[in-house]
Amino acid sequence: KIVSHIGRKTIIQALKSFGESIFNIQKQLHHKSDKSLRSYLST
Repeated sequence: KIVSHIGRKTIIQALKSFGESIFNIQKQLHHKSDKSLRSYLST
């Protein structure tokens, strides 16, 4: 389980750069909303 903010941000950005959809990333990392997930992509 990835718990640190930096770790989550790195994984989310890497998955997105490899073409993974926001929906699948959200599902894999157990985010309840795409809004919170997108906050990791905006910075």
